[in-house]
Amino acid sequence: MLSPPSYTSTSGSEKSSYTKRAHHNGIIDKDSHLGEAYDAKKSESKFYRYAHFYSVTQVIEWLTKVGYNTIRTCHTIFKNPEEITSLEPVKEGYGEGGLVVISAQKGVGT
Repeated sequence: MLSPPSYTSTSGSEKSSYTKRAHHNGIIDKDSHLGEAYDAKKSESKFYRYAHFYSVTQVIEWLTKVGYNTIRTCHTIFKNPEEITSLEPVKEGYGEGGLVVISAQKGVGT
């Protein structure tokens, strides 16, 4: 589980600690095997009919445009859900897994 990091700020002679809030969202990557399978079900599914799937690249581009400068990703679900018999691993990055968690923060490192 990703959690927001703590930072220490020094203002004059006074030190204060605070936590910058991160935003975490999980998406089905449109470009993944899972995104393609769910997108193909849209016409026959009450659940997926109104779903919008986006690529991780597109979401990161949007986050960057609105000022998020620290973006991290991790992904899981590497098999078709019908084939999963145990917990799937979680890996940093994106591009292989169908479910991607994106963590974004503004103002970190600036």
